[in-house]
Amino acid sequence: MRKVIAVDGTFLRSKYEGVLLSAVAQDAENHIFSVAFCVVDKKCNVSYEYFFQNMRSFVDDIDELCIISDRHPSIRKMISIIYPASHYGCYMRYLGENIQNNFHNSKVVTHFYKAAKAYNRCGFNDHFNQIRDLVPKAAETLKCIGFHTWSRAFCLGNRYNIMTSNIAESENSMFDVEREFPIVALFDEINRRFALLFH
Repeated sequence: MRKVIAVDGTFLRSKYEGVLLSAVAQDAENHIFSVAFCVVDKKCNVSYEYFFQNMRSFVDDIDELCIISDRHPSIRKMISIIYPASHYGCYMRYLGENIQNNFHNSKVVTHFYKAAKAYNRCGFNDHFNQIRDLVPKAAETLKCIGFHTWSRAFCLGNRYNIMTSNIAESENSMFDVEREFPIVALFDEINRRFALLFH
């Protein structure tokens, strides 16, 4: 498995509600593998602490590991506590959408995506300087977030080109109908579906 874990949550639609948290990874051939599932009441510190504590029992905290998410503050906080040696990154698309919503400048968004995907710091600097020239406040915001969390050129951990939440969202879409099931039936279906895929 590549040492990159994507963490995401999807809301359940049953009468009990709640959130299905999931952690997924990929192998060298881009096959998606489920690492962990958990149903919690809501996305908060306590929920993510429980999720990561249990995941820690079988996923070691090592320097090569990179955990990526949508920048939910609880995820970042719990990773810093439970996985202090690992690296944290955020989804490129999530940041791009925030820039579009906050600064309403399509050129800035274009340069952001090009900067995020740049393989070297020279290419990154070219696009980041364009962002700074167009909307200085957007550049300052991205700098405060930390280049190492969203830029390929500055990434401290090896993200293997996993820049978006596609692998987590692909898994969530597998269980779109099942999100209306009671929790036991939901987990039975998750178990059955992965057993078929792995078989």
